[in-house]
Amino acid sequence: MSGSPGWFRRHSLGLTFLALVVVSVSLLGVVGLGALVALASLGQPLGAFAAAVFPWAAGAVVLTVLTVVFSLLFVWSLARRARLPRSERLRAVAAKAEAKNDWAAALNLSSRFAPRGPKEDPVETLKRRYASGELTEAEFERRLERIMDDGGRRERSDERERERLRNY
Repeated sequence: MSGSPGWFRRHSLGLTFLALVVVSVSLLGVVGLGALVALASLGQPLGAFAAAVFPWAAGAVVLTVLTVVFSLLFVWSLARRARLPRSERLRAVAAKAEAKNDWAAALNLSSRFAPRGPKEDPVETLKRRYASGELTEAEFERRLERIMDDGGRRERSDERERERLRNY
């Protein structure tokens, strides 16, 4: 059973959505049947009417609360999967919010918005993939030309540098 938490975590969005659908459909059914019971009980004395409608109303309240809970869980699961933008500016704003508000500090927002480590240079990535055998020489040269033409490394566009990279 050690793999269970991983399975539930991977499928939390689908499970939450399924629970939300089941509870919402149940709520609609209880409200509909409760309305029919209420209409059928209209001619009865107040005590009999209340006794007939109360279980349906209580069920509707419970299912409404469950619908709200599963809706919030579903939105939370979606938000967890969303890719947040990362930048130093957003991290700084989040750090200021954390300094002023305990709830923001509890969420640890500044680390969520902090930029990830520096990206590897596209030419370095290309050289590494070529050296590991992922790319043929022709593919390496074609991609290298594209990087050079895109302006990613215009300062290295002279022929000697290209030749040095090709011989790597």
